Amino acid sequence: MTNNQHKEALAQIELMHQLVSGNDKLFFSGRKIIVIGVILCLVVPCESVFTSLLAGINSPLQILARIAFYWVLSWLGIRIFAKKNVSNVNLTPTLQSVLTLHNVILQILILLDIALAIGGFSDLILSFNFILLGLLFNLFGRFTFKVLIGVAWSYIVLGLASLALHQFLPDWAWIAELYYLGISYVAMGVFIEYRKNA
Repeated sequence: MTNNQHKEALAQIELMHQLVSGNDKLFFSGRKIIVIGVILCLVVPCESVFTSLLAGINSPLQILARIAFYWVLSWLGIRIFAKKNVSNVNLTPTLQSVLTLHNVILQILILLDIALAIGGFSDLILSFNFILLGLLFNLFGRFTFKVLIGVAWSYIVLGLASLALHQFLPDWAWIAELYYLGISYVAMGVFIEYRKNA
């Protein structure tokens, strides 16, 4: 790499940092994160209903029913309770590529969940979700709200610990993990809304 290429690469990184830092509201809607946190806390009661309602249906249809239900619930919750903070924003190509990375990670997370469920490893879904969400929040926390890095590391450590100790965890461990995820989302959403309105 030549000296000019090195300088150009550093300039692009600095430009991306400035763009992301100046547009943190594009990455994190506090209201949206709060809604997702509440939905995550509602998963446990919803799962008990699903278990009784879908008992006679084969496993792939149960998975599809759950995916459809949670997708519709999330979509409705976000549409009803989380108004967009930003409207008609013209994004630069650099910022569009950063947002695309966010979407790719979320799509991989969803596809990984489906693959693990179909493969019979549904008990590992939450562990992998914690790790991927931790990576995502760690990445964007570096450019936006530094407190997200601490939450991100807690997700990564919890995900890795639950993978490593999987065989020793009680059957109800997923409930505690899911409530932690939901409550931490609500807390992050409240923090982000407070910081944006301060």
